[in-house]
Amino acid sequence: MSTLDENLLAAAEVRTPSGGTATAANQSVVLVPVTEQATALWQRLERREIQPAPDPEILPFDRRETVDDSGRFRFERVAAGEYFVCARVEMQWEQPLQLSPGVQVPGVLHQKVLLGARVTVREGETAQADLERVDHA
Repeated sequence: MSTLDENLLAAAEVRTPSGGTATAANQSVVLVPVTEQATALWQRLERREIQPAPDPEILPFDRRETVDDSGRFRFERVAAGEYFVCARVEMQWEQPLQLSPGVQVPGVLHQKVLLGARVTVREGETAQADLERVDHA
């Protein structure tokens, strides 16, 4: 039986195309127990069949925390079990934009990506998750 002494630690960050790092600072991160519905949703996200959106059948069971300024987060008092954890990151990077042959202007590009992982939380332990791009792009 779980004592609810279990915790989950992770960082929500991704490399930008320019080589920088973008984090999910001050955004929500979601922890969802692995169920048949959650697994089906996860697989559809991986295949890019749907956009991330709250699922009314899963919402009553999820937990949310806020990612800190450095991109890290912690869920405390997590029951032992299997979970999906995910966060959205908005990447922004500078890249010259080609207006016409030989004409470039400075540009800033934006892209939202979904990071996530399946993680096992064991009784009496602190689990760590390595979040990766869910869409495998």
